[in-house]
Amino acid sequence: MPMKDADFEAFCKEAKDIPLSDLSTAYFRSQGVGFFNIEDNSINVTGKELQRWMLWCVYYGRPKEEYPLAMNQ
Repeated sequence: MPMKDADFEAFCKEAKDIPLSDLSTAYFRSQGVGFFNIEDNSINVTGKELQRWMLWCVYYGRPKEEYPLAMNQ
């Protein structure tokens, strides 16, 4: 899935004020697991990057490991 999908970009603009806690809940509901796992290595991204990552997962219904930039984290 391309990172510059116009529909996804519009979704991000509309969802810019959604708290990370709500995105975490939406991720759990769609994937059946939490986005954060205390046994995993920590995610080293800015809050804005984390929000985009979580929005991507929720929008596309994909797990965090499939995020195109996940390998860079």
